Amino acid sequence: MFVLSKWYCDCVSDEGVAFIGYWARMQWGLLKVPYAATLYKPLRDATRERYSIRPSAAPTIQDDELRWDCRRLGIGAVWTARAPAVHRTLLETAEGSITWHCHLPCALARVNLAGTGRFSGLGYAEQLTMSAKPWRLPFEELRWGRFLSGIAAVGISQRSGATRRDHRCGTHRVAERCRRRRVAGRRRAPRGAIGVHSASRGSGRTRVAAWWDQERV
Repeated sequence: MFVLSKWYCDCVSDEGVAFIGYWARMQWGLLKVPYAATLYKPLRDATRERYSIRPSAAPTIQDDELRWDCRRLGIGAVWTARAPAVHRTLLETAEGSITWHCHLPCALARVNLAGTGRFSGLGYAEQLTMSAKPWRLPFEELRWGRFLSGIAAVGISQRSGATRRDHRCGTHRVAERCRRRRVAGRRRAPRGAIGVHSASRGSGRTRVAAWWDQERV
């Protein structure tokens, strides 16, 4: 039996301080591999990263709040929902499935990181669950991401590959608190954050990337 559960959560403050947190656990038969990591980018200093491969508690959700406390990484954080959750099955085959749980597409995040103090801002949290083995996936690349601001949150998913030669892209509006603002050409987007995550299969390796831009789309 193969199961991979991966949590992703982030926070971008109004001042431009950024935080990304990962928690994951892979189980394949009797083998269990835990992982947790944080990435912290102060306004003017260099990025700071920490990770642990020792067992630690996963983030927990109760009502409209997500909490993550990891003493090994010195983090205590709370995300409070500002939009309803979204759940999608991205893949369902005889080989297994991929399920995307967007628990908090738009949230108010409060982060307490050891050695840096407290900060808060817009946040996002999701969980990806896989029972399909990565090397048996029927596509080459899966991308998912989001944009959020004080007025709206949007999630996207896309997959493509040579195995089935398919290309699927879906966009899900997950929250909108006031009138729409068109973002086109050189117009500036509402102040917020955008992130794109990519997992690809090729040459026996799985690659994952993430980025965000607080100012523009």
